[in-house]
Amino acid sequence: MKDETARILRNRPAVRLGAILLALLMLAGALCSCADQTNGEITTEDPGTATVDLPETTSDIYSDVPGGSFGGAEIRILNNVNSWALTTLESSEQYGDTISDAVTERNKILETQIGVKLVIESNTNVLSAIRNDQDTQSNVYDFFFDISTSNVKLIAENRLVDFNTIPGMNLEKEWWYPTTSRSLAIGPATYMLFSDIHLYFHESFYVSIFNKDMLSQYEGLEDPYKLVGEGKWTIDKLTEMMKVVSSDVDASGVKDIAESTSIYGLVAHTNSGYSMMVGFDTPLLEYDSQHIPSSDFTGVSERFVDAYKKVQGAVYDTTICGSPISTGYSKLSNRHHTPFSEGRALFMYEVTGTLKEHRDESFSYGIVTSPKYDEDQKEYISPITCSAASLCVPVGSQDLERLGIVLENMAAISHRKIKPAYYDITLCYKYNKDPAAIEMLNVVYANGRFELAYVYNFGSIRDTVENGFKNGVTEISGRIAGVRKLVKRGIDDTLKALGL
Repeated sequence: MKDETARILRNRPAVRLGAILLALLMLAGALCSCADQTNGEITTEDPGTATVDLPETTSDIYSDVPGGSFGGAEIRILNNVNSWALTTLESSEQYGDTISDAVTERNKILETQIGVKLVIESNTNVLSAIRNDQDTQSNVYDFFFDISTSNVKLIAENRLVDFNTIPGMNLEKEWWYPTTSRSLAIGPATYMLFSDIHLYFHESFYVSIFNKDMLSQYEGLEDPYKLVGEGKWTIDKLTEMMKVVSSDVDASGVKDIAESTSIYGLVAHTNSGYSMMVGFDTPLLEYDSQHIPSSDFTGVSERFVDAYKKVQGAVYDTTICGSPISTGYSKLSNRHHTPFSEGRALFMYEVTGTLKEHRDESFSYGIVTSPKYDEDQKEYISPITCSAASLCVPVGSQDLERLGIVLENMAAISHRKIKPAYYDITLCYKYNKDPAAIEMLNVVYANGRFELAYVYNFGSIRDTVENGFKNGVTEISGRIAGVRKLVKRGIDDTLKALGL
């Protein structure tokens, strides 16, 4: 049943998504992606000790992965580390036993069957390290991981290798998430890849987490799962539900996320607004027929302007939403998690990587997708944070032929070993035990989306939108018009640097 569910979700037509969702959610108990099965599947009698027993060959998709033997050659990797996402490429207590064992096995297979040794260096400022490595012509690193907003700067400086030029790599394989990776390509070139090698990618999808116990305490609140299944989970519906719940029980008139009396309809990160808009299918910038960002940027659509106002009336209305901005906290603060954990917020809008922070909540919670713009929107879109880490190869990397074989094997093995360990065990059981939520995560991961302006930030266009939210700007079209020339210049400079 698990495999059939995954197949349906992979191959469904967009126009049928609502019907499929409804069917899945009605049958969530039977269709749980982490179902109690044997035969090389996952057992669930004790979620805390569940294990993955994968067969040696799960599919013929692995049959054409190129082989090689490189005599113990070192593959040097520079890796971004941070505080909220799983980022290590080696065994770590942070991962838990199941994932750590899978990572250890992956690295051992590479060592024994491919004949390479991974030498991993962690850094909190990968961007500077790569620039310095290239400027000094040290050429130390074979590949690296860093947040995508930093990697696009390296693209604009023509410092990255096009993966299409690396022998031995098949970018259409599912372990490279070709649709997602292609969404940030420039022309024929792909400079950033997303894969199962690095779990940061899977930690980067925005979802709407809701307090099920709190939901049952208020009359008139609809079931978010049912709303999603019926295609009615929209920003307007979210706002409506937020207003029902939100209150300041001490009647002080001043709400503070640090106060134990304030109740919110939603808590969210300061920069969540533009992220949510990515789920509305309202792109600021478009690709032309050659997949080149169009610099013919004349302004914003009416839909974008209206979407901005809808989000402003939800995420940035401090009477119904709690976020660091409402109380002067730093935008990097996660203080908005506190009221949710204390049962003082109906919804929390966050990335999947934060689910591990709420594994021991005293209440039951569910997970649904990011909301749609309106009911006419054909499909739910899962915004992926622009901070998601991507794989890149720096210009100067040595022996690309060897590297291509190593990367293809590393991604394929990770897809077979690490992804199931993370998704089916850690994400499903340790972070959430709600069958409907697990099915919803299937949908979330199947519909991930980046947005060109959101990630590349040409002419500071993303900053303009986010600052508009935070500064209470109601008419965003004028602010965007003010940076139009800068946006065009940013696109043109990038294309010139890449020879396009």
